[in-house]
Amino acid sequence: MTPTVSVIMPARDVEDLVGAALASVLSQNAPLEVLVVDDASRDGTAATVTAVAAGDPRVRLLQGAGAGPGAARNLALRAARAPWAAVVDADDLIARGRLARLVALGEDLGADLVADNLTAFYPDETPDHSWLSTPAWAIARPIDLRAYLEAGVGEARADQLGYLKPIMRTAFLRRHGLAYDETLTIGEDFDLVLRALAAGAVYRYSPECGYRYRRRAGSISHRIDTEQLQRMSTALAATVGALPADARPLAARRLAVLKADLQFARLVADLKAGAVAPAARALRSREMRMRLRQAAREGFAARLRRVRRRLQPG
Repeated sequence: MTPTVSVIMPARDVEDLVGAALASVLSQNAPLEVLVVDDASRDGTAATVTAVAAGDPRVRLLQGAGAGPGAARNLALRAARAPWAAVVDADDLIARGRLARLVALGEDLGADLVADNLTAFYPDETPDHSWLSTPAWAIARPIDLRAYLEAGVGEARADQLGYLKPIMRTAFLRRHGLAYDETLTIGEDFDLVLRALAAGAVYRYSPECGYRYRRRAGSISHRIDTEQLQRMSTALAATVGALPADARPLAARRLAVLKADLQFARLVADLKAGAVAPAARALRSREMRMRLRQAAREGFAARLRRVRRRLQPG
């Protein structure tokens, strides 16, 4: 049977988690193939996937070169046979029926990308929560270029659309020569969707939480640093020229936020390294002082929560 969905799963050093991710995918009621890219794991990830593949011909193991998630996803995209591609990270889970539901929406609405909300869950006792929780995202709606650029900035900073995992029409991606930017290991989803929207993609959103996003300290998204922020800034700056004229001011605003994030990351690195002079220069900025105070408050609150959990009886 020809698959309806090609599930793309980059995997690196997740032997303890990839089995659960695969089980959640293989329980779907849509015809699918699962393309797992072992991205030069140093543990038993490949062996775990091989064992699953031996019992289910829908699973294929591809060998990556350790070049990061963008390169691993592109390898799987080139091998994908289905009209829809869905990225599921190897430490995450998806709800039963999610893929069939999103494909049906995409076909009914003539969309090129379809996303649902996601639930963030944690390995400790932090409660699960919906990722998009503001009223703007409690309803089904289109996501156009303007909405995509505005979300996550300013008053809408909580609306981080780049974390969503849309299913994508493979024909649209190939027709427009779209692939993941392999220089990015943070923000690669946001970058690809932005370029798809600039190419005219129709993007629809559904508020159901069908994707379960695991928040863990060891994941790439928890290790953002100055190098990654610089790459994200470079990628966004390169895309601005391809945007319609009325969208460029929004992209410029977003780029300014990224550059401020980069400046703050450098400040934190300087403080940790004891580089007093550059840190003092950065702290002349009111925004940097405000960010540092906010980070200190959040760090104290996190430490206080950990202490309270340890003191709880039982």
